[in-house]
Amino acid sequence: MMIPNCSKRILIRFAALASVFVLTLVLSVGPGETAQIPSPPRAKTPPQPQTPPGQPAAPLPSVKAVTVLAKGPVQTGGLVKASATGGQEVGIRVALTGPAPCVTNCGKQTLTGQPSGGMPVMLSSSNPGVANLQGLAVPTGQTYGEFRFVPSPVNVSTSLVISAWTQGSAPQSAGLTILPPILTNLVLDQSGVLGGTTVHGALHFNGPPASAGAVKVQLSTTNSAAVKIPATVALEPNKTVANFDIPTLVFGEDTTVLVVATYQDRILPVPITVRAAALKSFSYSVGCGHPGQAGVRAVLTGPAGPQGAVIALSISDPALLPLPATLVVAAQQTEGTVSTPLKELLKSVTVTGSYQGSNATTTFHAFPKPDLYVKSVSFYDRYGNAINRAQDSEPFKMRVAVSIGADDAHFVCLLPPPTTLHVSYLSPTGIETSSGRSFDVAVGSNGGTIDIDLPGLQPGSYHDIILTTDYRKQVDERSESNNTEKVKINGPAPQ
Repeated sequence: MMIPNCSKRILIRFAALASVFVLTLVLSVGPGETAQIPSPPRAKTPPQPQTPPGQPAAPLPSVKAVTVLAKGPVQTGGLVKASATGGQEVGIRVALTGPAPCVTNCGKQTLTGQPSGGMPVMLSSSNPGVANLQGLAVPTGQTYGEFRFVPSPVNVSTSLVISAWTQGSAPQSAGLTILPPILTNLVLDQSGVLGGTTVHGALHFNGPPASAGAVKVQLSTTNSAAVKIPATVALEPNKTVANFDIPTLVFGEDTTVLVVATYQDRILPVPITVRAAALKSFSYSVGCGHPGQAGVRAVLTGPAGPQGAVIALSISDPALLPLPATLVVAAQQTEGTVSTPLKELLKSVTVTGSYQGSNATTTFHAFPKPDLYVKSVSFYDRYGNAINRAQDSEPFKMRVAVSIGADDAHFVCLLPPPTTLHVSYLSPTGIETSSGRSFDVAVGSNGGTIDIDLPGLQPGSYHDIILTTDYRKQVDERSESNNTEKVKINGPAPQ
């Protein structure tokens, strides 16, 4: 293959250069070192473009829109309009035409790893007395920022314009109407209540008043005879709830009324039922005495109405227990009784009470007549020691226990009238029989024990004693066959 002369010259030069390059490598390696091929140089990062000296800085994003984040109608385009109640928090969103650059607090990172700092946005309020706003910082890279504020309470609807702008740009605004508080609800803690008790009410508003007495609600009712309500209730400063009490009156029958709250154009009626007292308990009673008193007692759940409470009575055997046909609980009272004299009840009798559609029953058990008799007789010497016979000629005592049948609980309250116990005794002397002695001792309605003094006995003598309960027949007894009791006590033994 033939090589042109010009090409030969190029190859010769390349070979010469290669020899020089190899020689250079050999000369640059010292003793004990290994030659290495150097890495190629890295390309340098081109410098970031900077604003040339004398040129103006890049313009900041401007405010694109201001939006009110509050309840109420919102219009888009131009001035955004909304409404909020004074004293309640309002949210505002400021949208930018582009991402916010870092203007303040730059060069760091937040805890979430995002760039720190941001761009300030200036804010203003058309009414600093209602809303006094500070500036807003939009985080770096964000296209909007939000803030919240609480407008002051107002007495009348007040227009408010919120404006926002960045340095060097025109402001954008949002129109906001601050409203006075509105009555939103009337709440009663009970829908039905017993007459004579109190219902607690609460008026709810969507914001506080501007000052004391600025918000007053009118109260009324459809039946002032059933409930008593205040004419007005005022909302206190810094409060959104006004509490009040409704005393109810006693009614003879269930009555439903309306409680009405009126404020501006709001009318809120709430029903409440005032209930009449119902029959709570119904029981029998037996009054102690002579004659006894058989009665029934009715207790209501609350005071009776102005006309009282009339409870109808139905008796299973009126001949044995002649109670009245009705029991009346007086007005404003919670209980009442009726009774009839009772000497004897030979069998159980049931009484039913009916009131306001409810019934209750009670039963009288059998109560026979009382029965007087001598329950026991015992003797005691002058020192109080129990004896079976007289120890000497000194006087001693006889203790007589008179029963009225009270051992049986049925007899406890069917007491006899006060009566007499007749005491008579003979004391034979061994020569002739003494005439002895007789006398009466009073016995109370409750019976009980009676101590009687007896004369001492001579050796070989004794007292032959006859005791007669209800000697004068003053008591209508269950049995007259057990009224007489005979006992004997001997004197000292003959010497």
